[in-house]
Amino acid sequence: MDNLDMVWILVCYPVEFEKNIEDTWSWKYVGEGKGKTTPINVSRSICFSELYNKVKDVLKVDSSLYEIEMACLVPEMSKAPAAPTVIDCDNNVKWFVSICKETYLFVLLFQRKMPKRVESTLEIQTLRKNMFEPTTVKLCL
Repeated sequence: MDNLDMVWILVCYPVEFEKNIEDTWSWKYVGEGKGKTTPINVSRSICFSELYNKVKDVLKVDSSLYEIEMACLVPEMSKAPAAPTVIDCDNNVKWFVSICKETYLFVLLFQRKMPKRVESTLEIQTLRKNMFEPTTVKLCL
């Protein structure tokens, strides 16, 4: 792939957004360690799933423990109350790639909810019973 077809994106993680007193949005690193910024080189025609997977792989995010959300702050809107733009589809990725030299790609990490651990034999029996009970579905035509 030709270098002209590629673009560098600066990825900041993990972050969170907050609304300031002036009614504008800002971001900050979160977590026990200090945040990081890392560059990634991607195709200008990258789609959402490719970008999502590349970011997840570069940041070594364990998908069984965390979900990621990608977002950016629009540079021209820094003085306006525009909320961060969530990068969650191909169209938003195309738009972000068009402005990525002016802003960062922010990654928010969300811990997945783990299923409740079953402790007792009674709970196991109840779960099994509920799994195999017939259910009635009411159709409205």
